[in-house]
Amino acid sequence: MLIDTHAHYDHKRFDCGRYSLLEEIISSGVGKVVNPAIAFDSNYVMRKFFDDCPWLYYAVGIHPNCLGEENAEQDTKWETELRELAEDSKTVAIGETGLDYYRVQDTEMRARQRVWFHKQLEIAREIKLPVILHIRDADDEAVQILKEHPLQHSGVVHCFGGDTARAAEYMDMGLFLGIGGRITYPQEEAVRNAVRQIPMEAILLETDSPYVKPKEAPGSRNTSLNLMEVVKAISDLKQLTYEEVITITTGNAERLFNFQD
Repeated sequence: MLIDTHAHYDHKRFDCGRYSLLEEIISSGVGKVVNPAIAFDSNYVMRKFFDDCPWLYYAVGIHPNCLGEENAEQDTKWETELRELAEDSKTVAIGETGLDYYRVQDTEMRARQRVWFHKQLEIAREIKLPVILHIRDADDEAVQILKEHPLQHSGVVHCFGGDTARAAEYMDMGLFLGIGGRITYPQEEAVRNAVRQIPMEAILLETDSPYVKPKEAPGSRNTSLNLMEVVKAISDLKQLTYEEVITITTGNAERLFNFQD
């Protein structure tokens, strides 16, 4: 069984044919999917779409690029409701949360990202859940925050794109690395070499659907149907069979997320 640890099936790009696609995904051998929140409202949209899909699980949170301007009343409401949503039996993680300085240059907005990163790390500690981390062009600061506030229930660095040294930093904190379609591109040599070097026990499979489509995958959007392209790339880089890659990464995901079947 394959597990896609990061996909966004509440995204508008799946509005056409969402449920037929999900049926095809399950038939293809993908047994579980984790659907993390992006904007705050997606925490509720997911439930509207997927509460009747027992194999699709939630991560609740707010993406660092979806925080908007500071609003004390709204922020209090968000924090309260995230804590409530985190208690749901289908919720397996907090996220995606973290820091994204790639698109945000404004000092105040970066500070707001840090505030909400801290808030969501605290919720994860309180509810005893792992975190799904979105870190882009902010690794040094994210590592420092994580060192100051050690995770008690681990987590995963989603869409990992760093080198071997950065991978070692995250692994030293007990984090998994989410590996997806970018390793299918030859120009992504840093992350490809990192995958060669790191232990399989640190790797989770993900697609980030509808984003980060593998190099040879058809169509204009990514889906969990392309997860085997990631398996094949890891198999080639690490000289393992497909079955070995699937078995180890599935075990990793099950340990991290503690799925309640």
